[in-house]
Amino acid sequence: MRAHIDHQLIAQAAGLSSAASLARWQHLVPPVDKLTAARLLRGPEAR
Repeated sequence: MRAHIDHQLIAQAAGLSSAASLARWQHLVPPVDKLTAARLLRGPEAR
């Protein structure tokens, strides 16, 4: 979650039925700054 991976994907990998089960850990995830948000929205860099 700290790497800002999609919550549904994390839940699926953990064998959970939904991302709602991750709510108890959400408070441990720091807020995203503007630079990180822009990078996440752009997606992976082309190489």
